[in-house]
Amino acid sequence: RASVELADARRFAAPVINRVLMMFHAKRILERRRRARLRSWRMQDQDEEQRQAKEDAHEQRKAQRKALEHKVRDQALRERSVGHVQRWWRGCMVRLWVLNRFWAALHIQRNLRGYWGRREAASVRDKREADQQKAEQRLRKKQKKEEEERAREQQEREQEREREQERE
Repeated sequence: RASVELADARRFAAPVINRVLMMFHAKRILERRRRARLRSWRMQDQDEEQRQAKEDAHEQRKAQRKALEHKVRDQALRERSVGHVQRWWRGCMVRLWVLNRFWAALHIQRNLRGYWGRREAASVRDKREADQQKAEQRLRKKQKKEEEERAREQQEREQEREREQERE
């Protein structure tokens, strides 16, 4: 009898329980779907961003390449527009300028220490001559002094003689 009642109760409660369970189940299913939808949107956004970044990089590279091509082309046009005669003349002028700099450097050198030493040698000669003159002057002074001393000594001797003669 108890089992019959239990069966009746079960039979009566089953739809309610099933409905409650179905509610929870549906809630879970809906939640899962919502998450999946969000995830797919996020993935789509990421894909879109990646695609956009790729396109931007591609555009940038294309622009750089184009700019480089334009630069090279402009350079070539410029070089072509300057004729070969002008280029030859420019080369000549550059070489002339280099030669001029070299010559100026030589002359700077010359003013610093003589034209490969010649002016230096002249200055050394001048110095030697000056030294020689000074030495000669010194020698003359010495000789003069010695002569004066000799003359003084001679005078003194003469004075001594005169005194002795006077005494005698």
